Amino acid sequence: MSRVPSSPPGKHTEAGLISITFDIFCHFVACLLKKSLTDKTRIYLTIAAGFQSHAANCSQLLKFCELMVTAYLHTGINNGSADSHTITSWQLQLDRQALHQFARFLLTDLLINSHQQDKSLLSAFNTSNNQEVDSSLFSIDEIEQWLIRTPLMTRIADQLFMSCFLDLSKINHQQLIRATDENNVDDGNDDDVEEDKITDTLIPLCVLNDNKPSQLLTYSTILMLNDYLQLQLRKEWKLLFSSLQHGESFTTLCSRIINKGPSLLIVRDKSGHVFGGFASQSWNYKSQFFGDSSCFLFTASPQMSVYTTTRYNQNFQYLNSNMQTLPNGLGMGGQFDYFGLWIDAEYGKGHSMAGPKCTTYGSPQLSENKHFEIDCIEVWGIGKVKEEDKDDNKKSILDQDPGAKAMLELIGKKQHSEGLREPEDN
Repeated sequence: MSRVPSSPPGKHTEAGLISITFDIFCHFVACLLKKSLTDKTRIYLTIAAGFQSHAANCSQLLKFCELMVTAYLHTGINNGSADSHTITSWQLQLDRQALHQFARFLLTDLLINSHQQDKSLLSAFNTSNNQEVDSSLFSIDEIEQWLIRTPLMTRIADQLFMSCFLDLSKINHQQLIRATDENNVDDGNDDDVEEDKITDTLIPLCVLNDNKPSQLLTYSTILMLNDYLQLQLRKEWKLLFSSLQHGESFTTLCSRIINKGPSLLIVRDKSGHVFGGFASQSWNYKSQFFGDSSCFLFTASPQMSVYTTTRYNQNFQYLNSNMQTLPNGLGMGGQFDYFGLWIDAEYGKGHSMAGPKCTTYGSPQLSENKHFEIDCIEVWGIGKVKEEDKDDNKKSILDQDPGAKAMLELIGKKQHSEGLREPEDN
């Protein structure tokens, strides 16, 4: 787009560009930044398919998604956006393949929910059969409904265009939060609105102890996963464990993640598949499942997908060690010896079972093979650690398992450490 005063408004210049008046340009910017999603959708369609287009095919929309996400990240990396501080804290390079997969992830909902599409189209999309996929066009109404169901796409575009057309250095943080909130589609959740405005972010701040960036995460994966977290958890991620930094040991893994609050587990197997799960509650040794319905499993490579709970059962999280009658390891979903994701206490191996889907999360097999060998593991602490979790670190293991304490008392075993504790603070 170019502003050439010598050419009449709406006419093509010799360079093939369109000249516009300043008033038309201001109207265009207002449509991008104001609340109306219908106006934004028309502009998005023009970017994707060209002027005076009334529909777009899948390839055009895929390129649009990839363009918006890439431009948003480039702007942040080059200190040109309000998210630059959090984006640059990760010290990552742009991964083109991951950006393409993330664009496909964003577009999947459009194919699933379009009234004129069938399963063969989604199958063709997943196998990159562009000729079959592009035979169908999506109307402006379908695209708008897709954006309502996929607000992450709109939030990325909003941040990008605000960076392009607003001088963010002259806008304070609270003004920026209000502007972003007004541009986003209402998700119907009004609980703790003021707190949510403060904590909501596209990319969290990365906290590293030794300044070594993640070997498993990409910007695309971070965008996908952070969007599925509760708003109060989206602000900060802290590296708790990396097998490359802290060693390949299940004992070390557990010692660094127990009582650390919500966390993300990311695994890369020897076949190159990257997958994992979000644990909503602190990891602790227990003989039964725990966690809640905000847990989920995911795949990050070669495809991106998130699998939330099905309500079929409550087998969300499991962790145990040194038990003869129970599985020893870390698991999420499924059932004993048939987990949706399992890291064995004998470090280096795990499994992902689905017959055909994990009953807890509705996930397929995450790894290439049911039984996999671990290449690398990372665990990230999500959000701030609660005070009660910090207090748990000071407790005896028997305090965390009252049943074990009662059993020792029944068989007459004296607790020699009972009188040796430090006095509790009043």
